[in-house]
Parts: sequence; C-alpha cells; structure tokens
Amino acid sequence: MGQSDQGLFAAWEQARAALTAVQLTAGSRGLKATVVAYEQSRDPRTRRVVDQKADVTTGFVTQPWGTAAPSLLHRQGYVVTDGEGFVTYHVPGLSALLAETFVQDHCFGIQRARDGQLVGIDFEPTRERADIPEVKGTLWLEPKTAELVRLQYRYVNVTAVQENEAGGAMEFARMRDGGWAISRWHVQMPVVEQVMIQGRPVIRMSELRVAGGDLSLAMRGGDTLYARARVTVGGTVRDSASERGIAGARVTLQGTTAAGTSDGDGNFSLAGLLPGAYVVEVHTPAHDAVGDVHEAPIVVANAEEPLEILLGPPKPRFGALAGTVVADSSGRAIAEAEVVFPDLERSRFTDEQGAFIVDSLPPGAHRVVVRKLGFGALDATFTVVAGQP
Repeated sequence: MGQSDQGLFAAWEQARAALTAVQLTAGSRGLKATVVAYEQSRDPRTRRVVDQKADVTTGFVTQPWGTAAPSLLHRQGYVVTDGEGFVTYHVPGLSALLAETFVQDHCFGIQRARDGQLVGIDFEPTRERADIPEVKGTLWLEPKTAELVRLQYRYVNVTAVQENEAGGAMEFARMRDGGWAISRWHVQMPVVEQVMIQGRPVIRMSELRVAGGDLSLAMRGGDTLYARARVTVGGTVRDSASERGIAGARVTLQGTTAAGTSDGDGNFSLAGLLPGAYVVEVHTPAHDAVGDVHEAPIVVANAEEPLEILLGPPKPRFGALAGTVVADSSGRAIAEAEVVFPDLERSRFTDEQGAFIVDSLPPGAHRVVVRKLGFGALDATFTVVAGQP
C-alpha cells in the first residue's frame, strides 16, 4: 500500500467513524427533534416553485427518510423504475454508506477544497457497476478533527436528463452533548417523459421535484442540544387580482416578534426565524378600516424560498349601530342619553339631536341598554351585521 493509499484509507476510516457516530446518535433514546420537511414541484425551465407542501413534526430521532437495505441497493441500484413506469430515487443513507457492499461497489479518491479548509473523499461506481443506476459524490470532512461537514451526491448510469438533474446533499452538525445529527438534507428528482420530435423519441424533463428538510431543534429532556441558527425570510405581498405588489402592508407572524413592512414593490423581510409552522398576519390601512386582517398558515422551510402572499379586497369584519334616542311620549330627541353594550363594555352618549353611532362592533346579537336620569331605561337586543350599520 502506497503513501497515498494509506492516506485515503485513513481518511475513509475517519469518515466511517463519523458516520457511525451520526447513526448512533439517531438511534439513541430520549432525543426529540423538531423537523421541517418539505416537498416542492418546480418548473423545469425557470426552476421556480409552482407548488410546495411542508410539515413540522416533533418526535424521537430516526433517520429523516426511508432508505432501502444495502443488499437491495447492491442488486438493483439507486434508481428503480417499476412496471408502470414509476421511478424511485433511493437516497444513500447512513446504513448504505457504512455497508461493506458500498466499499465493494465504489472506487475512492481524495481531494482538498479550493480554499484548503476541507478534505473530500470522492466515490464513484466501479466499472463492474456501469449498467446499474448508481451514486457518485463526495464526503467532506474537517481535516484536523475529521468531523463530517456534508455529503454531496448525484445519480449516474441513468438517462442524460437524470444525470444532469438528479442528486442531493445532506449536512451534519455536532450537538452540545457531543452527538451528531443530520441538520439539513434534500434530494432533487426530475420527472422524465418520452416525446416524439421530428419522428424521433426524445427524453425530456416534465417536472422537477425536490424533497428535503431542516432540523430545527433537538432536545433531551429539558436540555437543548441543537438549535438551527435563525434566518431571515423574504417575501412579497401582491394584490390577488392584478398580482401587483402592495406597498405599506405590515406582515407579522403570530406568537413571534417578527414583523416587516412591504416596500413600493410589495417586498418585505422577516428576521430571526426558526424553521417551523406559523400563522402570518397582513394588515393594510384599507383592511384595518373595516376590521379585516389577512391570516394564513405558512411553513418556513428554508431561507432560500420566498413567501408569496396574495391579498384579496378587504372584507368587513365589524358592523355598526346607529340611531336616534327620542322620548316615547313626545318624540322629542334626548341629548346626553347613554347607549351601553354591557357585554362588550362599550358605550356612547347621544348628541344634541339625540343621535349616536357605535362602530367596530363584532357581528352577532348584542344586548343594548339606553338610559338617562328621569326616563325609563330601554333594554333590548340588536343584531349587528358585518359591514352594515
């Protein structure tokens, strides 16, 4: 074994030890994690997100995705197409990377990052695996401590579209108790179709799907072992009809101090967020005038994906009660009579013409008491309708 081979062997053994530490941490008892997982559909040309679903879950730590057994990956490879044409992309999980079959099926090399701060262990399939869908990538380590930093990979021995577009990455983080965790991951999967162009079959991408997630928080008992650094998320408030940006909209997240005001183009930013599920509130002068506020559930999955908020016309949420207080005997207007909503702790006094108005009342039936010294009180129930006096 030459000196370069010895260096590669030592680096791979360090990487295996680090991967084993991550696997042991994931299997430990009592470690709870909050994870934000997302699935996206992107336009194959512009790469813009056209649909996204995200979930926040809290539970005992396991590997954040399902993975096939190393023996199955050895036989079938990492990209499998069933009889109906459905394609499954298998992720190289911890058990696969640590399996002896992975070493048998791949060649290894070593490189340094351009800035010289990380050491990379490259892997690619052997020649004997040329007809089996495989993975090719790099495990990056910190050279002084042999700590895992990230894994990058792509799929090979597949169609040209899949080789260019399919792949993924995962990042690793040390926790405060010395354990390890997969802190962020994603896999990009092109959906391909066969079309006829000038009488010839051509394989092209019809959709780009991305699945991934972020570890937001890890705890054991009451001790916080890991918390992702807070991020700043940007977004745009647009009119739902014209899709033009709305200026001066105030955006807040319920339960947090995060707040932002949109600029002339409708753009805003919210700082200091952890990935998770929130309820966004949007206020504008027009909405505030009728007691309306736009509320919508959102999931902050990562800082790279901006929020898009479509704001419809304000819908009145409040009503008003207006009228005139007169004497039942003469019909004369009564000034300085008190109009009271006991349940709402609201009241008004009539003017010289006996008129009053009580606005910003929640819709529904409300008890009203009208009283003035020297007159019998009126105790009645009125129904308030949103947007109507």
